[in-house]
Amino acid sequence: MGQGLVTDRSLKNSLFILGTGRSGTTIVFRMLASHPELGWFSNYEERFPRVPQFALASRLLEPFCHGGSRSGAARALPVPKEALAIPRTMTEGWFVRHDQIGPGETPEHLIDRYRDRAIATLRWQGKSRLLHKHTGFARVAFLDEVDPTGRFLHVIRDGRAVVDSLLRVPWWSGKLDSWWWGEMPDDYAEIFHQSGEEPAVLAALVWLRLTALIEEELATLDGQRVMALRYDHFVASPRETLASVCRHAGLEWSDRFAARLDRFTLRDGDDGWQRRLSRAQIEAVERLLGDRLAAYGFRV
Repeated sequence: MGQGLVTDRSLKNSLFILGTGRSGTTIVFRMLASHPELGWFSNYEERFPRVPQFALASRLLEPFCHGGSRSGAARALPVPKEALAIPRTMTEGWFVRHDQIGPGETPEHLIDRYRDRAIATLRWQGKSRLLHKHTGFARVAFLDEVDPTGRFLHVIRDGRAVVDSLLRVPWWSGKLDSWWWGEMPDDYAEIFHQSGEEPAVLAALVWLRLTALIEEELATLDGQRVMALRYDHFVASPRETLASVCRHAGLEWSDRFAARLDRFTLRDGDDGWQRRLSRAQIEAVERLLGDRLAAYGFRV
């Protein structure tokens, strides 16, 4: 069994990863998930959200679950997943509302159900601490009530790279049916209309809206519980960056963890937007995002 294995109805020292979609949270999540202390929801549990016993597969197959390759037979292995089906099921859809959830708004029994489900996964996986990834609405108040001792990691990617990525995925249309973030503010709607409903502008508005909401929610926490991680810095120096995350979360660095990290291969694709976006798209996006990009330290 894992050291300090959860034996009661409380979670302690969880690590919550937040960010916009297409911001690099998945690879950060998968690499951190290889830490021996951390438990996580898997693709098996995502498919069967009411059956935490599937976490036993992650425990039995742990030596093979971590790494970048997902070809051949490896595709059948458990893999860390955002597993949105679990909070959706445990909270009767509350978690996936298309608006923010403030402190004290979530019914207590839904908090308890989600916490109990997470604890069950940790028990079956033989781990002591939860690693949870969530993109979109930050759900900071909800997660803080699930574990008041949890730490938060905000993954930030250059908004121009996020725009480029959104434009290239099949599930995002670039039209108003791709706006899933509550009622669109009037000034956003006007900007989108004035652009001729340019998809790149809509993608930029998504990044702008979500980063603002994430920052707003994280500001309610003690700053010592929050760490910002720039995706480009992570790709450039993954070990050093993850060592900082471990210090932030109070996780021990070990040879076992380091060896698992060596199985991953990272590619820095953050300059692809410069080739794929047109000059007109870049200018429109930078007009919208310039101040926020500069605030995060990106060159405009």
